[in-house]
Amino acid sequence: MHGFPTQTFMFGLEKLLFFHLRSCGDGVWWRGIKMNQACVHIPVHVVFTTKNREALLTDDLLPDLLNYIKRVAFKLGIQILAINGYKDHIHILLMLPQTKSISECMHRIKGASSHWINKKYGITFRWQGRYGAFAVSQSGLNSVISYIENQKEIHTKRNIEQELKAMLRKHGFDTKPGNS
Repeated sequence: MHGFPTQTFMFGLEKLLFFHLRSCGDGVWWRGIKMNQACVHIPVHVVFTTKNREALLTDDLLPDLLNYIKRVAFKLGIQILAINGYKDHIHILLMLPQTKSISECMHRIKGASSHWINKKYGITFRWQGRYGAFAVSQSGLNSVISYIENQKEIHTKRNIEQELKAMLRKHGFDTKPGNS
């Protein structure tokens, strides 16, 4: 059985703390430290799929793609806490910057990465237009990181459609046919 190597990118606690110190601000005291800007701590678990959920993320492509997404995110000021994928989709746990919306982050990451795949691999590649984005509590970070790291194992038990429906139900969305 051919599998994808786990490609996870996490920041240590010290780097997370540094990020929070840079992101918190003026007139606000946090743990005895005066901040210069508004305090923002918004971890978001995003999931997006290939167009028509085609299994295009091969053993050769996936590791390169994950590294490319990390570089794009870094340039945009988006911290990636964990990233991984499987044949037809990507999971990212990211820290949403105070100056960017989820929509803007996803537009930039998906746009840059599909352009890069098309250019580097000479294929016609597109992401599905939609994505899932779910807020993650501080107490849930380790659980989500573990979930993202273990995508290969998760997909021995269920497919992406089952995974997405379970995530939607967990976050209070109605997944019955005909409901929007």
